[in-house]
Amino acid sequence: MDNDITNDISRPIVYICSRYQSPIAEVQRAYIDYAKDLTRRALKCGFAPMVPHLYLPTVLDDNCAEERKIGLWTGIALLDRCSKVIVGELYGISSGMEREIDYAQKHGIPIERWDSHKKQRH
Repeated sequence: MDNDITNDISRPIVYICSRYQSPIAEVQRAYIDYAKDLTRRALKCGFAPMVPHLYLPTVLDDNCAEERKIGLWTGIALLDRCSKVIVGELYGISSGMEREIDYAQKHGIPIERWDSHKKQRH
């Protein structure tokens, strides 16, 4: 294994929390693009980001109550293993984000808010 890679495995694992759902396709695309941007920025800051809302919807049906519940549970299970939560606030805070933020606060996981100064609402 490449030594440069093994030397970097100590990067802090962070959870990216940002909006995902919207009934308007172009708004949801903006949310997804923003999550990707947060992920890219976190990587450049030296973090190893977890972003379950970028991949779980590709394997679970968010319109199916049981599968949505599995996705939400999985997100919390991953968040619990992270050293920090990065909250992307560009598009405001959704109820799902509030659930993740509340969990982090109750379990002593630090929260870092990004883009709170440039909120855009959809």
